[in-house]
Amino acid sequence: MVRHLFAAASLLWAAASSQAAHLLTVDISNPAAVVIDGTGEFSIANYDGLTSVARPIRLDNFFTAVANADNPSYDASGSTLETFNGAGPLNSALVRGAGDGQRLILRIGGSSTEDFSTASPAFVGQAVFDMTGNGGVDGPDVSGFFRIMGHTGNVLAADGTVVGTYVLAAVPEPSALGVAGGLTCLAFAAWRRHKAGRSVVGP
Repeated sequence: MVRHLFAAASLLWAAASSQAAHLLTVDISNPAAVVIDGTGEFSIANYDGLTSVARPIRLDNFFTAVANADNPSYDASGSTLETFNGAGPLNSALVRGAGDGQRLILRIGGSSTEDFSTASPAFVGQAVFDMTGNGGVDGPDVSGFFRIMGHTGNVLAADGTVVGTYVLAAVPEPSALGVAGGLTCLAFAAWRRHKAGRSVVGP
């Protein structure tokens, strides 16, 4: 019983901690609401974006095989996801397929300047994109080309500098972390009772 509680708690904590080292977590479980969360982790390299470019942030190898002809883009209303320099919310996602690394591009509108520093969180906030194309309003449905959950890839700055990684994973709900904490406490209490029971010497 005690071992089972510790095992369950360990699995929940592992699921949460495995995402902590990445700059971005991307929850693709609902293609109509793909959630991109900044983890607050620091960049592993410095990059100063001197000019506004069309592809300032690149999630490399995000798709399996996407046609590059139309360069579909998708908008996120109410986005709070941004880089440390606070240039503004990353509210536009551009798909780049064959010949350009099967990448998902993040930017502000049509182009933006984004900086990265090893002394500051790379991304904070959240953006939600409808990658089904909203019935063709934003672009084609590219959800069939997502990598599988657990896939990781590099996050690139505008010049190709690797500033960190992203992971395709469901973001743990606060309630899940609470459950993990609760299971840990229960397991510890059960272990204490078990240990105390074994140490009692009968008459």
